[in-house]
Amino acid sequence: MIPAIMVPSGHIACLECDLLLPTPVLAEGERAACPRCGHSLASHPRDGLDRSLAFAIGAAVFLVIACMFPFMSMKAGGFENAMTLPQSALELYYNGRTTLALL
Repeated sequence: MIPAIMVPSGHIACLECDLLLPTPVLAEGERAACPRCGHSLASHPRDGLDRSLAFAIGAAVFLVIACMFPFMSMKAGGFENAMTLPQSALELYYNGRTTLALL
């Protein structure tokens, strides 16, 4: 959902039909729609902060797991070399690719 445009006077403009409406005060779980075209203007989802926090914690757990296991390995002539995500960032840094290592 694309947020509606905020106007300095405390009004909100619909992105579809440009109707200027007063900024709605929404309770948890409510959604404001344009009375002219029905386009969604704003929403206040239930447990929005809890959901965001749950997704962030889940992403952190998966990032830790991804950093522990090798994601790149090469085997040639009986030798095997594996590299984890932090090791690859360090190698990029040592080889002068600082910006890429930070990313």
